[in-house]
Amino acid sequence: MWNRRIKDLIDNYDLDLLYFDGGIPFGEKGYDVVSHFYNNNLKRHKGTENGVMCIKGWPKEGGKEYAEVALMDYERKKSGELKANAWQTDDHMGCWGYNQYAHYRPANYIVDKLIDIVSKNGNLLLCLPLKADGTHPEAIDTFLIEMGEWMDINGEAIYGTRPWKIYGEGPKRKEAKDHGDMANEDLMDKNDIRFTTKGEQFYAFQLGWPQNETMEIKALGKKTNIIQK
Repeated sequence: MWNRRIKDLIDNYDLDLLYFDGGIPFGEKGYDVVSHFYNNNLKRHKGTENGVMCIKGWPKEGGKEYAEVALMDYERKKSGELKANAWQTDDHMGCWGYNQYAHYRPANYIVDKLIDIVSKNGNLLLCLPLKADGTHPEAIDTFLIEMGEWMDINGEAIYGTRPWKIYGEGPKRKEAKDHGDMANEDLMDKNDIRFTTKGEQFYAFQLGWPQNETMEIKALGKKTNIIQK
């Protein structure tokens, strides 16, 4: 029953992203669904594979079998390092479903998280809760406007980019605990710099206004020898 339902979803809604909130279930039946997803996507895009399969529940040891068919997903967490394979963070603005008492995170916080994730070869899947009538809470509307304004200026350094040789520089940040509880997270600031690239273009983000409005990137200096590598 499960595999028929998921295949029906794939066939009728032309999915480009399929996410399991756990590992690949039900043995061979689970892998059959994953195969169906990729084959369907390949057919729809006339031989170009644009489908992305994301799973949680990555094996603590090994995981090679999963790595061949899916991307690793971190629920409300993120990688602390640049990864060779693409990966994903799924997170929310303050709650997974609408809660009138929720405290929503500001756009600046989400922007910093997005930059950090993209610089490490990751993708951000962000949940925006809706009310019962399908509208956003006012705080979400404000966020979308502010995020859109930021993307209008900086989107070229996010969309279609690739990581650089290193993800950035700055202090080693403590990763969030308890599925990304903001209270346990070491937030980024002006001391953190992140890099992305697109073709011959190199982009650098400083996650806070630099002192004296001067941006210093140590990774580009001769002493590091990173550029020559």
